This record gives sequence, C-alpha cells and structure tokens, in this order.
Amino acid sequence: MARLGEIGASREAVFPAPAPTGPGRAGQVPRLALGAGVALALLLAAIRAVILSPQLAGAGVVQAAAMVAGGVLQDWLVAAALSGLVWAIWLWRGNTRLARAALLGIGSLLLLLALANVRAVTMLDGPVTLDWLAYANLGNSTFMLTSVASELTLPRILAALGLLAAYLGLAYLFAAHGDRLHLRRVAPMALAISALLALTGPSGAPGRVANPVIAFVVSAFSPAPGSATVTTALGGGASLRDKAEFAGLRATALPRPAGDVAAIRNVVIYVMESVGVQVATGYGGDFEMTPNFARLADEMGLRFSDIYAHAPASNYSLVSLIAGIEPDLWSKSMTVGRDDLPIVGLPTLLETRAMRTAYFNSNDKRFQNAGGFAERAGFDLVLDSHEWDCALGGMQYTGTDEPLDKKHDFCTVAEVMKWIDSDPATPFFVTLWTGMAHYPYFAGPNPVSYVENQNQNDYLNAIRVIDEGLGMLVEDLRQRELLDSTLVVVLGDHGEAFGEHGQYGHATGLWEENMRIALAFLNPRLFPGGETARMIGGIPDVPATITDLLGLATPPSWHGQSFFSEGRHQGVFLFSPWGGFRTGFRVGDRKFIFNANTGEALLYDLAADPRERVNLAETDPAALEQSMKDLASWVVWQTAYRSGIAEGTVSANPVAGPVDITIRASGTSYLSAPRMRLYLDGEVLTSIEVVNALSNAEAVVSDAALRASFSNYPFRANSPSCPKVLEIEFLNDEWAGEGQTGDTDLFVERVTFAGVNYYPNRFRLVTSNAGGQFFGLYRMSRKGLFAVDLALPPVCLAGAVGVL
Repeated sequence: MARLGEIGASREAVFPAPAPTGPGRAGQVPRLALGAGVALALLLAAIRAVILSPQLAGAGVVQAAAMVAGGVLQDWLVAAALSGLVWAIWLWRGNTRLARAALLGIGSLLLLLALANVRAVTMLDGPVTLDWLAYANLGNSTFMLTSVASELTLPRILAALGLLAAYLGLAYLFAAHGDRLHLRRVAPMALAISALLALTGPSGAPGRVANPVIAFVVSAFSPAPGSATVTTALGGGASLRDKAEFAGLRATALPRPAGDVAAIRNVVIYVMESVGVQVATGYGGDFEMTPNFARLADEMGLRFSDIYAHAPASNYSLVSLIAGIEPDLWSKSMTVGRDDLPIVGLPTLLETRAMRTAYFNSNDKRFQNAGGFAERAGFDLVLDSHEWDCALGGMQYTGTDEPLDKKHDFCTVAEVMKWIDSDPATPFFVTLWTGMAHYPYFAGPNPVSYVENQNQNDYLNAIRVIDEGLGMLVEDLRQRELLDSTLVVVLGDHGEAFGEHGQYGHATGLWEENMRIALAFLNPRLFPGGETARMIGGIPDVPATITDLLGLATPPSWHGQSFFSEGRHQGVFLFSPWGGFRTGFRVGDRKFIFNANTGEALLYDLAADPRERVNLAETDPAALEQSMKDLASWVVWQTAYRSGIAEGTVSANPVAGPVDITIRASGTSYLSAPRMRLYLDGEVLTSIEVVNALSNAEAVVSDAALRASFSNYPFRANSPSCPKVLEIEFLNDEWAGEGQTGDTDLFVERVTFAGVNYYPNRFRLVTSNAGGQFFGLYRMSRKGLFAVDLALPPVCLAGAVGVL
C-alpha cells in the first residue's frame, strides 16, 4: 500500500491538482503545460533539422546552428501556443483531464503534421496550402488518394508511432523534472535566441522554414496570387513590350523537311509521362532509359535539344499541347472550372483534314478533368484505363471499390491500335498519354534493379516500359503500312526531380529536372534521322509545328510558333504556383527563377553551369536587375495576351499573314461539277471544284442524299491586316431546261475563317436573284457572288473608325 501511495504522490507531481482560485492562481504555471511545450519544441526542432538538411550539408557548424535556430522559430511559436492553451484550459476549467486531452490530442496532431511536412517539402518545396488542395482536385478522382495512400508505408507508420511515444515520454519527463532543469527560464531564452537568429542569420529556403499549420492558415486568408503579385514583387512599372525584345529572336529558321509533306494523312502524339532530359537517352542526363526514342530519332526523326514545359504539371501541359497556349498565372487547374477559357483545339483543326480524332489516357481521365477538357478541345473519342482490361495489371487505391487508377502502358498502345484498325481507310489523329511514370510510380511486372531508392527505381522501370511502348507503337504502324503516312510526335509532359535541388516530384520547382523535356518528330519520309535542332521552345510550339507541317495556319489565340518559322522567339516562359508563386524564363543560356512570395531570385548560366548550382543573382547585380525587368515585361505581355483571348480581341486575325479557310460545300452536277472562285477584300485567293456534288442529270437528288454529301474544302491563303470581306463566286450555272432534272447548283453549309465559323444566316447576297438561304444551307442557283462579312476584333474596329 505504501508503494501505491508513492506512485500517487509521483503522479501528483507530474499532473498537479488545480491551483486554488484567487489572486495567486495566475502565477502557478502547470508543469504539464511547460513540459509538453518543451517536448514538442525539441521534436519539432529535430524535424526541422531534417527538412533543412540539404542546406545544412555545405554549411559550417555556426552557420548550421543559425539555420536550425532561425528555421524553428515558427515551430517554437506553435509549441508555445500549445503550452498557453493547456495552461488556459487548466486556469479556466481547473480540469487536469481536459488539459491532458489537449496535450495528447493537439500535441500529437501537430507532430504528425510536422512529420508529414517532411514529405510535403520534398515533393512541393513547401507545406501544403489551400491552393495546393484546390489543385489536387481530391473530390474528382481517386488518383490523388492513391498518391497519399502510397506514402503510408510501414517504416513511416512506425516512425510516427515512435515520434508520438517520444513526445509523451519527454512531456512526462520534463513535467516531473522541469524545476531541476530550470525550464521556466531556459524555454523563454531559447525562444528569444531563435527569434534573434531568425532576424539576423540565414534560415534556408523559405518553403523549408514555414510551419505547416501557420502556412495553411495564412493561405486560407490570403488572396490568391496572380500576375499582379508577380509584377508587384518584381518592382512594378513594367511596360508592354514586344515579346521579341525579351525573348530573343533566331535569325535563321530551322530548314523545313525536304520530304513529301503532302503524304502525311495521320498524326500520333505519344506523351511520355514525366520524361525529362535527365532520363532520356541522348540528352546527357544521369540515366538513359529511352533507347527506342533515341533509335527512332536517329533512324527517321528530328530531335530537339532545349524544349520546356511551361508549368511542371500534366494538366497545364495538356492545355499547352492541345490548345497551344501558355498557362494562366494562377494556382488553380486550367482544366477544371475554366469553361470561360476560349480555346481552338488541335483536334478541331485536324478535323478539317477529315481526320477522326481520339484521346487515350493510361491514368484516370477524371483527375484534373483531363477528359472533360479533351472533349471540349474537340476529340471525338475520349477514353482512359477504366474502359479496357489489361492482363499486365495496374495500380489501385487500396480499400475502395473504384476501378484501377492506372494500367500498364502496353495495354494503352494496344487499345490505340484497335481504334486505328476499326476504320483503317480514314485518316486519324490520336493522342496517347502514358501513365506508369506518374507518382505513385508503377514499375510493372519483373522490374529491373537500377538504384537503391525504391521510388526512383520504380520510376526508372516505368520509363523503360513507356519507351518500349513507343517502340511497339511505331512497329505496329510499320506493319500496317501506315508509318510513311503518319507523323509521330513524341514528348515528355514535364520532368521529375529526385533530390537534385532538395525536392522531389515535379509540380513545384522550375529547375531543369522539373521543366526540360525530350521531344522528337518522327517520319521516314520527312526526316533523314540523326539530327538535333539546337533551339529553345515550349510545348505550345509543338501543335503550331504540326499545323505548319500540314499546311494549316496557326490560330491567333495560340502562343506557340512553328519550329520552322522565320525569326521565331528563342525564349520560354516558366511558371509554378504550388511551392511559392514562382515564375521565370530561359533566353539563350540565361535561366532566371523568381519566387514572388518570398523574393528569392535564382539566376544561372546554363552553358557554364548546366546543373544550376551557382546563383549569379548573388554576385552580379546588373544581370539580376536586367532579368527582373525582362521577367516583369514577360508577365505583363503574357497577361495582356491571355486577357485578349478571353475578351475575344485575338479571336480573329488582325495581323497580315497566313490564314486557314475552309468551305464546307456540296451541290448538284449536270454537265460539270459546281465551281467557285474566292476573293478576300477583292483579291483572288483560289478556285475550287466541288467534286463531291451529286449528279442529277438522270434523276432528282433527294434532300437526304444532298445533306449527307457535304465535304470540307480547306486551303491556306495570305491575309491582309484586318480582313473584312470574303466573297464566293459561283461560276458555272448549267441547266438542262424546263421539265429536265439536270441542273448545276452550289450549296454551302459553312465557311470557317481563322478558326471562326460563319453560317448561312451570316451570308450576304451580292448578285441579285442568284441565290439565298435554303433550309439551313446557302444555295447559288445562278452565276453570281455572295459575301461573308468577317468579324473585326476591337483593334481592327478602332482602326476602321479612325481611333488608331
């Protein structure tokens, strides 16, 4: 019984009874609150040291101590707040049990959040914020849940349990012996020293010192950063200059292919998920995992040296690749909730070449609404891994009844070939987006051992499979005798980091490992193989190059320029809003990265420092000032251009140059097919014979047969600045006479000019009694002209009325 009494007395020392009410109550600080706060502060400091370890590696003892002390300031403030909370509960309620519950519950939660922040910082270069949760799109698919679940490995679970046990043990120890350790004096002194060092000494990268609780709360009440944030952080005052002034120009264009471009009937885009130059064979990276990519480029391709994603995220690259635009400067997804974004999709343009179109995704098309965007961009068919079986397996979020989140990329290749085989006579455009190399990485059966790190090894195996899938696809096209007539475009959507700059994954940094991608155009008729184009560009340049090779004009709403354009820009704009609001650019060998939230500036000379180790911003103030000015101008230009697209001011073609025109027509034919001549602002463009017109020399053509016979007649012409009127002249009215069926008439269903559709209700008859509207069509039954009055964007309208 005496022993039980001793135990009770000891417990009373650790968890003392509530102080009596009265004047002296406030001076009796519970040992529990102090002990819990000190224990939490020490463990948070240890976790912060782990987070700061990349910066500590090259620092001296004193500098390292300063970094850790300065870095833990926010953590210690949180620990002090917990102590104050426990004390307040004890003073308010006089309830030891409630104080103990606060200790166990809130303290343990803070530690678990700090432990999770170690992984968050390596992946996001900073804590999880409200913007990042919005981007993660958790409610739309299980894809992100798969990623989170993959982090709950047994070693991490055991580490979390050990951390909680250490916390409770230290809290008990400090509560019992706090007076002997003088914690009442030591703890405030340590906090004061940490605050002093945080103000006077280095504290490492900004994202690595932010407490996860404070960062999330601040993000919830802070306005969403945007272009104004960047411009203000850069000093403001930037002017809207011509992009060429800060992007640079290439004096000589890349030579156009000498092969038979007219023979190209099909286009395949093969997107290699997360394949940056550090793993692509032939780019001098640490791993060469794409031998098929390199072999095919050497045999029949043109490889590009310095191509970048504009943002290190798949959904942003999808918008750049299919809609030809650079991303908006904001932290939300461009494929979710952006129905207001006017786009001209690559599938829509290629359909003018009578191509059927499809989009296949090895992942979940619901994630980031990739499938919805693909449909809005004009793909006829949009499918993902949920819609086919795969004996080679896949990955699934454990514990749900949801279908697999991703499947083996070989199966996606097989599904694409089935679709092609379903209608082999019709030209096609297909985009195949691989998925095994997206985190969590799916190595597939029988993985090879490349490195000790399991995540990285799975990633490298996934890249190997993606490359083998490319080889299979090209060989399948060759066996079907489709390779000569098919342009195959192979590219990564972004890179993947594995600690090169202290971060992992892809969606935060703007370093080379995040942004620079592999790219090659393949076709045995167009390219002799073995050539590398030394030029700087971005993903929006890829669709512009495709349309250029096929003789289609680039829509004015696209940012991209064909790689074969004269005087093309030799710079690329970079952007990432998820680990601090970062923007940057590469022009020539100069690479600049700026964090608008923290003011951190990084400037590299990639010729001398390809791994981005030496920050010239610290030693060359003149170069830093010029880079800040160039970036500010780029942000202003990009924002103005995007605003113009949204407002419709660049929806037409206000600048002289090539423009695509398509006449959708049919007709009836008597002695010859209908012919028409086209004029733009009075100048002759071309003549067209409507070869699909139906003969009515012997019998009347039914309305159903006529409406089923329409075909597109696309061509490319040089447009004047601010074109006003497109005129169509019907040239050969031929009639068999009264009571005879023979009659040559021209019917037009639609005219498309520079991506804008004009229907018969917009047509204007010029020659009296020559034709008019005919049940949704426009019929010319006599020789003569009708006109299409073209939409004038505001800049052209202002010029027309003398404002400019």
